[in-house]
Amino acid sequence: MNEITRNIERECAEAIRQQQGALAEAVVARQYEQQPEIWRPFGDPGRAKSVRDAGYHLTYLAEALEAKNPALFLEYLAWVKVLFAGLRFGAEILPVTVQCTADVLTERLPPELGAAAREYLNAGMHRLLEAPSTLDGLISECGRRP
Repeated sequence: MNEITRNIERECAEAIRQQQGALAEAVVARQYEQQPEIWRPFGDPGRAKSVRDAGYHLTYLAEALEAKNPALFLEYLAWVKVLFAGLRFGAEILPVTVQCTADVLTERLPPELGAAAREYLNAGMHRLLEAPSTLDGLISECGRRP
């Protein structure tokens, strides 16, 4: 490498931020193609919310890449898993979202940037397998009487 060392994670984060809207749209389009039976009932308002949520996922991914801290994204995904379970979304939705995100970023970003994003997203897929779908509430623990 030359005197100026490339920071792939930072470049990837910047590329995601610059294209976030188009990337979120592409992720949702791909997910709707793969799971039409799940998404059709939600109509256009549901699609708009899905694009918004895909944007959130990309924001967290970009922040984790910028910080070179995969745990930021992995813990976010664990939280989303609990959120989606609470919304009664099927367990298959979030893993497909993550896979669609990985595919879109691999296709749309330069190869070295796509590979950096895919590394974080692959780690996210593994985290989803381990993460619980529910969390014990602190209020219920405090409210119990001996």
